[in-house]
Amino acid sequence: MSHVTYPPTLDLFLYDFREGLGQNNPEIEEQRRKFKLKLSSVPDDIKNQVDEYDARPDEHIELFGREPECISPFECENKEGKYEGYLYPTRLSDSYGLVIDCSYICGEKPTEHLPNYINNLKQIIESKLGEEKAELGQTWVFYTAVMNATPDEYNTIAQNCYQALIPTADWQKDMTGKSQFSGGKLFELRQENDKTTHVLIILFDDKDVAKNLMSKHFNPHQLYWFWYRHKITWAFAQSRQLESLLKKLSVKIDDLFFNLSQEKEDTIKKATKVFRLYFKGLSDFTSQIHTIEMNLPNYQKRISKLHREIAGLQISDEFERQTKETYLPHLQKARAIFELQLETIRTIISTAQVEETRSNTSEIKRNVSEIVSMQRKVEWLEVFFASYYAAALTHYIFHGEASSITIAGWAMVGGLVVSLLLKPWEDSNEKTKPTCFRKYKKWVLLGGFTLVAAMGWLLAGYWFFIKNL
Repeated sequence: MSHVTYPPTLDLFLYDFREGLGQNNPEIEEQRRKFKLKLSSVPDDIKNQVDEYDARPDEHIELFGREPECISPFECENKEGKYEGYLYPTRLSDSYGLVIDCSYICGEKPTEHLPNYINNLKQIIESKLGEEKAELGQTWVFYTAVMNATPDEYNTIAQNCYQALIPTADWQKDMTGKSQFSGGKLFELRQENDKTTHVLIILFDDKDVAKNLMSKHFNPHQLYWFWYRHKITWAFAQSRQLESLLKKLSVKIDDLFFNLSQEKEDTIKKATKVFRLYFKGLSDFTSQIHTIEMNLPNYQKRISKLHREIAGLQISDEFERQTKETYLPHLQKARAIFELQLETIRTIISTAQVEETRSNTSEIKRNVSEIVSMQRKVEWLEVFFASYYAAALTHYIFHGEASSITIAGWAMVGGLVVSLLLKPWEDSNEKTKPTCFRKYKKWVLLGGFTLVAAMGWLLAGYWFFIKNL
């Protein structure tokens, strides 16, 4: 009968954001405050050291200090036995990492009790977090040593452990790979939901091997291995949301394109609003692609280092392959399409602005032409009335003693003076006049003056005639 020879241990690797591109100090401090909420079970004098160590410029910082102070140990008991563990917070460049380790201290026990141990271990770890959840991602790692188990029994034990850890799990569907190496069997699983649940189950066949490998090889690499992995999966999840948003905005862009002939001012307003949203969405989408492209090589390097240090270990390359062959090509093709749509919305705005400017220019030209035409008519009327008033002025000057010829003469002189001052024959828009007018302009003006003089003479004669009756 198989039995447990090494304390069943459950580790939670949890990751939060520390800072993002363009964030200021208050925003970074807020992220630190939120991360410290996950350390609520830690004594205040230890927890307060986080602020001091986090202010340092190093890439990797143990936020409780260097060994042995870098961890905050804890112990607890229940009716089944004693449990002990620790919290280990770190800063990983632009992220926070937190490892919560918990082990069940027991002697040799039948493997059939392992699911119950896992339930207790998980409850203790979650009690340390309270209501706080991981922002970037989390990975569960369970390991122990099992003696006298056949290869098939290892699979059954691992499946029972996984079911206890994730009650809604589907072993066959979630399995992404397994590896049998010198001294242990590794099972890697992933459950897709709102946030990807990543799980490792490691069953050793010797307790000394378990102690040696987990303390010297696995734990240091796991911290970074899972961090790179979660940065990739988080970026892909974000990119899918942004892709959905950009597709919806693309529909609006198509509508604007087909309705470009409508009111230009309204089109420009709508297109500008869509452009801002689309540009921001595409920038964020591109940023997520860059995140995947930068972290995938780091993930590969960490896996390669584990393979070199642990003989026979072959961690599944499905995640790496899926990222290179599925995630990235899909996102890169989508980005190319979205960039074309961005150019389309730019073209819509530019075209609408040009047409609106052209329309406004035509309207201005029409208004100017109408004003010029009206001004020309007014100027000729001014000549007529000025001539008339000149004749009337002559009468008042001479008190009616002047002859009609004198009045007519004054009318002609007045009209001539006013004409010379107003210059109605000078027209900036002269080319719009009929050709015959430009050709006979002098004769037309002479005829106009003669007509004014004649009218003045007739009016003067009529006035004297009435006066002498």
